[in-house]
Amino acid sequence: MPAYSKSWCTSICYRMESVEFTIDNVNVKFPFKPYPCQFVYMEKVIQCLQQSTNAILESPTGTGKTLCLLCATLAWREEQLRCRNGMAAVGEGNVWDTRTPSGCGEGVSKIIYASRTHSQLAQVIRELKNTSYRPRVAIIGSREQMCIHPEVQRKETNTEKVHLCRAKVKANSCIYYNNVDAKRLQSSEPIMDIEDLVVAGNRHRMCPYYLARELKQDADIIFMPYNYLLDAKTRKMHGVDVRGAVVILDEAHNIEKVCEEATSFDLTSLDIAYCIADVDYLLQMKKEELVEGDGESASDDDFKALLNLKEFFLTLEKTLDSIPFQSDSTEDTRPGDFILTFFARSGLTLDTWPAFVDQCGLAISLLTSEVKSMHRSGVNMQKMLDLVKVVFNHSEGISLEECTQQYKVHLKVEKAQKKARSDVWTVSSAGTSDKKDTRVLGYWCFSPGLAMKELLVQGVRSLILTSGTLSPLTSFSSELQM
Repeated sequence: MPAYSKSWCTSICYRMESVEFTIDNVNVKFPFKPYPCQFVYMEKVIQCLQQSTNAILESPTGTGKTLCLLCATLAWREEQLRCRNGMAAVGEGNVWDTRTPSGCGEGVSKIIYASRTHSQLAQVIRELKNTSYRPRVAIIGSREQMCIHPEVQRKETNTEKVHLCRAKVKANSCIYYNNVDAKRLQSSEPIMDIEDLVVAGNRHRMCPYYLARELKQDADIIFMPYNYLLDAKTRKMHGVDVRGAVVILDEAHNIEKVCEEATSFDLTSLDIAYCIADVDYLLQMKKEELVEGDGESASDDDFKALLNLKEFFLTLEKTLDSIPFQSDSTEDTRPGDFILTFFARSGLTLDTWPAFVDQCGLAISLLTSEVKSMHRSGVNMQKMLDLVKVVFNHSEGISLEECTQQYKVHLKVEKAQKKARSDVWTVSSAGTSDKKDTRVLGYWCFSPGLAMKELLVQGVRSLILTSGTLSPLTSFSSELQM
């Protein structure tokens, strides 16, 4: 995989008349005559795309890296589109070449552009508006950022917002969702960042969150924070399909930490206790429904599923409390595959975890429904579901044993804090004394390459990592297993 060093450009780029030039049979439109370092950078980008390879590119701040990335990738995509239509333009006028350049036999690739934050993505979109390219654009964000429904916005946690939103959509009771019409909005405002979407959503009474999801289906370029891309759970939740796509990770100088955090977690004995309390609450409600006789036919099945879930959590709690430390200290470290032994003792294995996911999903849905959400949030149950997926939900071609080799299990005991946790619902009903010590099991990934491999095996055409400071490139590439 090619890795390219810094190219320094000390001159300030003043806006000039738009120019066109050709790089590797790709016609590039640039807002001004590019400086040598910019031309070389675009050469490397197009070379990577033409050859369907991955690349790590380093270019210092102030050299117009973002503009070069956008113009080079969009120019290459336009060439792909011309090739697909059977007309590869060469030279000027109406002269057409019947030869098919490299990569033209494949479908036209989407471009997924990821950076660290939405504010950085807003700057990228401003740069895009300064070019002559007008692709169909989508930007992915959370409901917390994009939902404009007053009732959903009043919820305190993101989990509550997610499930209340889903409930309203399912019941067809959200006027903003019902008004979503991407084609009408896109015709008047083709390039929008999150702020633009929210403003347009309020103006047209359309849901910006679902509008963004609809725009994503036909978008040529999709913008998102890179934790949305690297976290497999979040990627699936937002329906991000990277097959055949060109993926760009901009400002990638701290990508290793993001990769490791996306595949790590801490599980505490308090987390389990809060889940038990939530299940007890739901069981009591189901008992009342069954006694009153107004429960639906599914209530009995739900009751059994909740009983199974409670049994799992009780066993998990005992298993965590009974793990012996290998010394007299309050901390201990085990190999990564210890996590499989830990969950297996509670009945959770590669064969049984899908049933747990269904049961946990049922509990979250009940906890966050409109009627019951004022009593429980479902946050703890969602955390439990997410961490189980970190352990068991891996892509085809990546074995469970291979994954656990990249981890360590860290055990510790946290001494009781004087101040109680400020959650009036879970603390008071969890049956856990604030003076009791808390056990913590950490499942920590020490290989950023694992998350990167999970991404690449999805069928990415080309992956470009770029930033102002990535040196030494050899070790950076090795850590990410690229």
